[in-house]
Parts: sequence; structure tokens; C-alpha cells
Amino acid sequence: MKKIMFGVICALILTCGLSVAIAVDLTSHEFSNFKMDVPGNSNFNESTHMNGKDVLENAVANNGGSISFDELDSNPAYCHPEWRDDVNNFTVEYIDCSEDSLSSYSNAMKQLYADSSFKEDSGNIHIYDMSKVNGEGTFSVCRENDGKGIVIISGKDLDLLKQMGESITFK
Repeated sequence: MKKIMFGVICALILTCGLSVAIAVDLTSHEFSNFKMDVPGNSNFNESTHMNGKDVLENAVANNGGSISFDELDSNPAYCHPEWRDDVNNFTVEYIDCSEDSLSSYSNAMKQLYADSSFKEDSGNIHIYDMSKVNGEGTFSVCRENDGKGIVIISGKDLDLLKQMGESITFK
């Protein structure tokens, strides 16, 4: 009996030790319109991500029914910033609702990621399964700022995405 108890105690200590070793240290990071806790070793590459539906509608309307690639690339009113962290394998998007003509997180997900599927709400965040968009086991976490802005964080580590999403504060 003592050997079994000793084995159970050792297993618990080992499990706790591994979970502490796997835990990610988060630190606050300032983005353009919000701040959020991110892994301390994050290295962001910023780019511009196009809002496909609005860009196409605008290009067709302005070009008599045809789509000009110059038009697609040149109108910043139909784009939003995206930050990619290749170290931790996640992306962060900020959507200004008035600029991108998107009224809510659900509207944004339907237009930007039509193949995503709503999974659940958790506190202030909304979780989507992105398996049909980015591959098996990928997720997006959305946080909304009263219809003014939306942050979408996408990646594979759902626990990390949730921690990051819950830490968002809008400026």
C-alpha cells in the first residue's frame, strides 16, 4: 500500500512539475488600438490583411465590373493590420468596425472566414473552430469593443489564445 501511495505522489509531483515547465510566461504588449498579454518571446511581423468582401465590392464598383489588382492593393480603407508571431505560431488581427464595414465579431468571422464555425463563448471572448480554414486543430478567439473594434487571435494553442483574449484592453 505504501508503494502505491508513493507512486501516486511521485506521479502527481511529476505532472505538476511538467505543467509548470510547459506554462508560457506572458507579458503586456502594445498594439495600435489595444494592448494584450503575449508570450514573452513573441516576435511580431506586421502586415496588412485585406477584408475580402469589401475589397472585391469596391474594386468591381470602381472598375465597371472588372477587378483591377492595383485597386485591390492600393486602398488602405479596405485593409486592417495583422501581426504574425512565427515563434509561437499565432496571428493577431485588429478590425476597425467603421473602416472595414463590419458590425460585430460574428459578422467579421462570417465575412473574413466563411468556413469557420462558432464553438463557444467564454467570458468576454468568442471561440471559433478554424479547422476548415487553417487546418485541423486551429482556433480563433475574438474580443469585441462595443462595436468599435474587434481583435481576432488565431492559432493552435487554444489555452494560450484564451489567456491572450481575456487580457485585451482597448485604448
